[in-house]
Amino acid sequence: VAKMNYVLIGGQTPPPVTDQAWYNEYFANTNLSGTPTLTGTTSAVNFNWGFASPAPGFPADFFSVRWVRNLALEAGRYRFTVTSDDGVRVWVNNNLIIDQWRTQAATTFNAEIDLPGGSIPVKVEYYENTERAQVALNWAKISSPPTQPVGAYRAEYFSNASLSGSPVLV
Repeated sequence: VAKMNYVLIGGQTPPPVTDQAWYNEYFANTNLSGTPTLTGTTSAVNFNWGFASPAPGFPADFFSVRWVRNLALEAGRYRFTVTSDDGVRVWVNNNLIIDQWRTQAATTFNAEIDLPGGSIPVKVEYYENTERAQVALNWAKISSPPTQPVGAYRAEYFSNASLSGSPVLV
């Protein structure tokens, strides 16, 4: 289970998002609104607070958290897995891949996405309603991109005119 390094905030500027650690913002409400009560960094999104509070002086129920980080990943297809007791959303490379923003017992969700490789932005949002609180994110590369024969072309088809997000067909 990860340990959060946190600070009470008072108008400080958050550090830039890097490949080194998850930057987190803790809110004393369930909708990530207003100024975060706590900010800090952690090495992983892997918390099981049970019935306890994430930090001294912070509520044990009715809170939300946002974690952001860039992950240095090779090109390929990845499976992201998140387990959450209450609501969770996961964005990878600016695509919402898991959207389970509801009160629920601990449940595991999976999504797969093709990634181009490099520094990939990832964002996890979580809210705790009442009783047990936990959230954990994992990922694994499940396949490499197909190799192209010399002189061959690779085509990517998108479902929008801006060529944004993941292609719908390669």
